[in-house]
Amino acid sequence: ACVLVWLITIFSLMVVHTGICLSNPQISRIQGLNVLVRSDISTVKEEQVTLLCGGGSGHEPAHAGYLGHGMLAGAVLGNVFASPPVHAILAAIRVCAGSKGVLLIIKNYTGDRLNFGMATERARAEGIKIEMIVVDDGKLTCCRLNCNNSLCQCCVVCGNAYEAASSSSIVV
Repeated sequence: ACVLVWLITIFSLMVVHTGICLSNPQISRIQGLNVLVRSDISTVKEEQVTLLCGGGSGHEPAHAGYLGHGMLAGAVLGNVFASPPVHAILAAIRVCAGSKGVLLIIKNYTGDRLNFGMATERARAEGIKIEMIVVDDGKLTCCRLNCNNSLCQCCVVCGNAYEAASSSSIVV
């Protein structure tokens, strides 16, 4: 019975992520991975710092629901309540990395901190300009932005700031 529930859950997630792409032509999926990106990512990544977020599925509309103008450029989705694997995170970073860099926004969950942290270090080793911030319950840690309360607020504040900015560096 547990295996059946797990299979149904995984199938449901694939349907949800595919449904998001079908219902919104401005979102694309990286083939073979639970990674969603803006369809105009090739243009966006050269114009501004790109924002990536991710974590376990089951928090919808978190992550995939925050893709778009003034918000995220990409979302990396794990299985239900499980952090996405490092290879999927690194694939998303590579797709979204432009000359101005990538800012990862993650929740203060051990699995996310570990997996996104490893992917960040691998991306840095490849020469990608990248920073990571952690959203804690009710506050944003490791960041000088005045951003209280939630992941969504953080995505909106950072996304709008980078979209409006002409800066060529990641400011955290």
